[in-house]
Amino acid sequence: MTKYKSTGPKSRFLQDKRLLSSSIDGQHFGECSWWAIIGQVVQLLFVTAITVAVVWVLGIARSAPKPGME
Repeated sequence: MTKYKSTGPKSRFLQDKRLLSSSIDGQHFGECSWWAIIGQVVQLLFVTAITVAVVWVLGIARSAPKPGME
């Protein structure tokens, strides 16, 4: 998952950057800002998902040893 995150979007971004370098600067910067926004949203969702999973696992681990739960 980390490998896909670090290689996939980045290489696509570099290809888009190369293609857009010949176009108008306004469009180029617009595309860059869109990629930055998408990247930040994906990263935020990823961090949130990890945090929720960790808290959930810790909650299960805390409640598991109680007598009567098993």
